[in-house]
Amino acid sequence: MDQYISSLKRLVEENYDITIFDIIKFKNIYKISAVEGNFCLKQCKYKFSKFKYILDVLDYLKKQEFDNVLSIIETYSEGKYIELNGVYFYMTKWLESRELNYSNYYDVIRASQNIANFHNYTKGYKPSQNILPDSRWMKWIDLFNSKLSDIISFKELLQDRNDLNTFDKIYLENVNKNVDLAKESIELLYKFEYEKIINEHSKLGYICHHDLANHNLLIDSKGKIYFIDFDYVILDTYLHDLGSFINRCLKLGNWNEHKFNMVINSYRDVKYLPRREILLTLSFILFPNDFWQIGIQRYRESIGWDNEKFLKRLNRSENDKDDRTNFIRSIIFK
Repeated sequence: MDQYISSLKRLVEENYDITIFDIIKFKNIYKISAVEGNFCLKQCKYKFSKFKYILDVLDYLKKQEFDNVLSIIETYSEGKYIELNGVYFYMTKWLESRELNYSNYYDVIRASQNIANFHNYTKGYKPSQNILPDSRWMKWIDLFNSKLSDIISFKELLQDRNDLNTFDKIYLENVNKNVDLAKESIELLYKFEYEKIINEHSKLGYICHHDLANHNLLIDSKGKIYFIDFDYVILDTYLHDLGSFINRCLKLGNWNEHKFNMVINSYRDVKYLPRREILLTLSFILFPNDFWQIGIQRYRESIGWDNEKFLKRLNRSENDKDDRTNFIRSIIFK
């Protein structure tokens, strides 16, 4: 057991009524095996203000009696967290579970219903005093315009270079198509009254999980779905989560009306969703966020991937894009 783990073990035992015999790290969590059972220690390497915001959201959900999140175990002093070397942790029971399978229709139906239920429970959230939330209300259009400017800047960068590799050439070949898609997405947001709809939602107040990856939707042995990892939680319309969820369900060869209707109808089983909001959500999905993100990682953040990894990701994204675009247009302009 290394020194950091030993320090963490000692800190946990000083603050919680457990006797630890093993700690194993998995990404941003630690699995704690103790005499009293198994526990999850979630670490948050953020400023304390953001950590407090995450705790405030979780506390609100519990007060609303939303039982699809794990309860935070309090310390001896009735605190919600511990701190080691500027890193904050909170503890829950360890959930024996599996990750959501986006290829499994039953999983998708249950997840869509549970996401709608989550959104219902978040309605009315107002941050507690001295909490600084990450608010994205009314920011889609400004954000998309900023990302469009980024894509255009990548185009100009590549046009000025004489040493383009295979990735650069393919990215440049696809720039104009993605610029047009970005503009179309923004125009559709205006057409489907983004500002009017989101103004209505903002008055009601909603929480957006903002990271509905399969590993953040866990299913226990009884089929119950739990939402974990609220590190990216924001204040925004529920359509943001819904759009991201639809994209995850349908991407890479699944852009068809049957699966789309399955997601929408399952969501509608639990939460009211008018057609105008569906059209707005599709306009959101149409934006080429994947193309922008790859460009950011390649040309601005300089992530240390090799060319093959960048190329594979770009090709996969672009191969899916025509199907996605054609499908979205077929629904919007039906």
